[in-house]
Amino acid sequence: MEYPEYYLKPFHAYSEGNLCWQAAFEAEPATLAMALRVWPQEGLTWDAAQARLRASFLDCISQHISEHQLTPPQSIVDVGCSVGLSTRAIHDRFEAADIVGLDLSPYMLAVAAVRDEQQGVRETGARRYVHGAGEATGMADASVQLVTLSFLIHELPQAATVGACVAAPLRSGHLMRVECV
Repeated sequence: MEYPEYYLKPFHAYSEGNLCWQAAFEAEPATLAMALRVWPQEGLTWDAAQARLRASFLDCISQHISEHQLTPPQSIVDVGCSVGLSTRAIHDRFEAADIVGLDLSPYMLAVAAVRDEQQGVRETGARRYVHGAGEATGMADASVQLVTLSFLIHELPQAATVGACVAAPLRSGHLMRVECV
């Protein structure tokens, strides 16, 4: 894979950015702890804060589906899935969907796959991880019903953000993009 220039720069205190094992090993605890900053005065535990954060994101999607009388999505791509926390949460909500976790870091994807295996979930057609860029997914136009970008856009340069939004392989009739910031 040829990585975009922005992805090859130091990032989050890692000289290799997200292209290293250290970033992949530390991504899950960093993400889990991040939710604590959203409600600092409420005294939530990290797991309660994380559950609340993920639920608020997924509730927005469910509300949109309900308000627009749409059927639940059967095909989802989670762009920038990192170690799979968002992918797992989305799949738990939409169990019948075929979901792809897409990320540029093979290290993050390896951790995601191992975490799924540790939790008794094998990669299947229903949930799998794919190495790729959000701005060039390689997926056919109109091939998915829902595209999510959890904690991603704020990390991308503007051109990559536009590219990820334009490249989204959404089917018409289910046009929805959700960014959890």
